[in-house]
Amino acid sequence: MAKQTFGLRLQAWRTAHGLTQEQLAKKCDWHPSLISHYENGTRLPGIKNLEDLCKATNTSPAYFMGFAEAMVPP
Repeated sequence: MAKQTFGLRLQAWRTAHGLTQEQLAKKCDWHPSLISHYENGTRLPGIKNLEDLCKATNTSPAYFMGFAEAMVPP
């Protein structure tokens, strides 16, 4: 998974749903700076954080990793 792809997909999901980085971080129970790191491509999530993100957003991990175009799981 490329950092840039993940970051762009995360930002696209967040803005499409009208959330700030702070609001998304709260949904995932993360510090807001983590969202910024992910979106800027300076970090990638581990499996636990990817799982938390997908649960909080009801989105497929394949979308965030760049393997699927749809934001929601089938």
